[in-house]
Amino acid sequence: MLKRSHKYPRLVLNEFGAYSTDTAYRIRMRPEYRSRGRDLTFSFMNSLTFLSAELEGRHYGGGVLEMVPSEIERLLIPWGRMDAQELAEVDAMVRRRMDVDELLQVTDPLILQNGLGLSPIETAILQTAHRRLRDRRLRVK
Repeated sequence: MLKRSHKYPRLVLNEFGAYSTDTAYRIRMRPEYRSRGRDLTFSFMNSLTFLSAELEGRHYGGGVLEMVPSEIERLLIPWGRMDAQELAEVDAMVRRRMDVDELLQVTDPLILQNGLGLSPIETAILQTAHRRLRDRRLRVK
């Protein structure tokens, strides 16, 4: 997980075991869950997790969101399963640098509604809360 982010926090799946600099935290899963790294990475991309990051993290000049390990441990991440097609679609959207609000319109129904059982209204409330805190941090009018 990257220590600092701009529009939203990032969890990157390191399937190759590449080394990283001190700009990223190396998160390890328990042995019984290691085969589900893709599920965790996918499950991370939702309004509930992004809202909890805004609440738990701290922000600095220019709108940088920074999180330390104790804050990362408190993130709310709804655990879900996804299929290869869903992961490929979300991965492509992130790589194209799709707007985060458009990305959440795709991932929130899959993760929050289908996975957690939230209603569309509850999902919209989380999206609005996340957007307000993010925009305040980024000083968007």
